[in-house]
Amino acid sequence: MNLYHLILLLLKHSLLFLITFKPLLATDREVIEEYIQAIQKLGIDIVSKMFGDYSSQVCVTHFRMNKYNITQDSLSSDGIAFHTDASLITILQDDDHLGGLEVVNPSGKLVPVDRLPGSLFVILGDIALLRSNGRFRNVQHKVECKDVGVRLSIATFITPSINEDIEVHPKFIDVDHPPKYVPFKYEELRRLRASNQFHCGEVIELLRCKN
Repeated sequence: MNLYHLILLLLKHSLLFLITFKPLLATDREVIEEYIQAIQKLGIDIVSKMFGDYSSQVCVTHFRMNKYNITQDSLSSDGIAFHTDASLITILQDDDHLGGLEVVNPSGKLVPVDRLPGSLFVILGDIALLRSNGRFRNVQHKVECKDVGVRLSIATFITPSINEDIEVHPKFIDVDHPPKYVPFKYEELRRLRASNQFHCGEVIELLRCKN
């Protein structure tokens, strides 16, 4: 049993089982621990390829499981509204059976993401844009309720530590490309997003250098 099928079973009964781990068999717990370790390693590998050896810096991993009970009445509504993630990257294991994930492509058009059972999607967040001096794009995305049923997904957020000093990575700076964004702490970014109710990357402009 892989983690995805294990979580399908647990979520259909109670999230309390997953939170406490008490009712889980040792083998089930091992599956979850192995998945967490594998996803963390994958996340660090991806970030290191984007920014060089990032593994020497602290990366924090957050997991979130989403469950949507989609009924006839909720069809065409948003399960999760438009947003960007505050993370470096988000690794998403989406539902194998019910679609609904939509992203804004580089031309600004909203496009549905085809289901690819057993695949992982990597979504770049606000920190990826800021660290890359705007080279990478933070991806606006949402989930629309398109089919009746129970829709499940697992999101893994790779983020800096809360007090880490964040600035444009040197590999993205040269004579023709000076830093576009001021140094800041991850905690500050989260505070600005929350206090201004920014959801779709608007916080980026508050961190832009005033030349």
